Amino acid sequence: MRCRALLCSVLLVTGALFAQAPVPVGKVQTSAKNYRGADGTTLSKNSSDSELENAINAGLSDNPEFREVRASVHKHHVTLMGNVSDKDVKHRAESKADHFVGVRSVKNKIKVGEMETQRATISTSAQ
Repeated sequence: MRCRALLCSVLLVTGALFAQAPVPVGKVQTSAKNYRGADGTTLSKNSSDSELENAINAGLSDNPEFREVRASVHKHHVTLMGNVSDKDVKHRAESKADHFVGVRSVKNKIKVGEMETQRATISTSAQ
């Protein structure tokens, strides 16, 4: 009789442990995932395209390397456009945009080479 009661309690406790919600495993990345906008809003998977676009553009404008890069968002798919100095900067911009909550994909249309500010300087000095 004691064995049966002991066995029932072990099964009950084991069942209760397995019924709990699974614990997430792995590295949690928080760099841009928890972006809080200037107006105090926090991005989530349900954020609108305009909120996401504003957050990505604000995040990119923090870095002078991305001063000529702009993001547009349609149905949570991001398109990056503009000019940068080299390929590494292009890939860093794509990576930064991809790390925002709600981004489904990033299409990188950034051109590598001469930037607008450099062209303006060259054209004014040639005159």
